[in-house]
Amino acid sequence: MPDTIVTSETSSKSSDFNSNSRIICRVCEKQFSQYTCPRCNTRYCSLHCYKSHSLRCTESFMRENVMEELQQLQPDEQSKSKMLDILKRFHEEEETDSLDEEESDSSLSEETIQKILSGGQISFDDLSVEEKETFPESCCHWRAQQID
Repeated sequence: MPDTIVTSETSSKSSDFNSNSRIICRVCEKQFSQYTCPRCNTRYCSLHCYKSHSLRCTESFMRENVMEELQQLQPDEQSKSKMLDILKRFHEEEETDSLDEEESDSSLSEETIQKILSGGQISFDDLSVEEKETFPESCCHWRAQQID
């Protein structure tokens, strides 16, 4: 009876088969290829090799994917009308907010504004009580804008 036990006779043959059937990457020619380009059937081993194997293949692949995605994103009429309604509401709110800001920005009375427009000079004593209270805050706000 022999002392050597053989576990499998096909193991050496299968490794020979795998090494013979493995194809080297056509781009870098350093590693075994794992992938095939769907456009030109070039064998490659990595994403880097795919991107560098043919600009024509990669660009057409990207272009097709982008176009396909854009076609899926085409809105229907209902989506368009909803978006228009949202944009109109947003625009109206912005206009209302800007009008409110313009009204609140003018802290001077009509009388004081008329004096300034007519070329007359005004002093702190010419201001109303409310204007005198908001004057220091307005100066700080003006100064902060000058610094920015």
